[in-house]
Amino acid sequence: MRSLIISLILSLSFSQEILCQDPLSEELRRSPFEWNKDSIEGFTIYFIAASWTEENLGTIRQRLPEMKTAILEFMKSPEYDHKVHVYIVNSRAQMKDLLGYETNGTAFHKLNAFTAIGSGGIRSIYSSHELFHVMAMNEWGVPDRWINEGMAVYSDGGWFGYELHALAHYLKDSGRFLTLKKLTGQFGKTDDLLSYPLAGSFMKFLDETYGRPVVQDIWQGNRKSLTDRTGKSLKELETEWIETINQTDYSNITY
Repeated sequence: MRSLIISLILSLSFSQEILCQDPLSEELRRSPFEWNKDSIEGFTIYFIAASWTEENLGTIRQRLPEMKTAILEFMKSPEYDHKVHVYIVNSRAQMKDLLGYETNGTAFHKLNAFTAIGSGGIRSIYSSHELFHVMAMNEWGVPDRWINEGMAVYSDGGWFGYELHALAHYLKDSGRFLTLKKLTGQFGKTDDLLSYPLAGSFMKFLDETYGRPVVQDIWQGNRKSLTDRTGKSLKELETEWIETINQTDYSNITY
């Protein structure tokens, strides 16, 4: 199923940007859903008829360019010239029908496309997370997963509505902290509800303490470049990070 949606999006991108034809090809019509289409500058939006997305299309049309502008400011980039294709479904169950697995969203950076959910309960379409992945991986390259996800969370400004350092402080004091060695070396083997916000907090710390040029060098390198560019061991960086998050108040957090 994942290969199907990739081929469908690739067909869409090729037909729209190269042939300038209607991207609703026969292949796409044979996908699990019959898509409605809307276009604004920089985006093509695909959604299901009679859905929450259709009812809120005006807001989505406004929010997507705002998210793009915020990401460009975060990335310190002047522009992103590629059209992004956005596929919005109604639920995680429909996302499984589309991709073959449940998720709130997935980025396909080579295709300049991402999927999201729009519903009364889940509104990942209003998160910049997947759009950041698309833009950053095309502009900066494809990094290790821990920094990719960490920067995406950081770009979104928080996690589940909580400030990142405060949430990291809360997780540390509640015995759910992940060491930097584990966070950077075993990211995919850890609980997403811990690894994502902690990576976001660490990347915020790294960016604010060592600067964006260092972050971008590490993005384009690997875990070893983290210690090379900062001149610190993982343990020393972890100590500095903990000292930073310890200064935050988490009294309003229940997680």
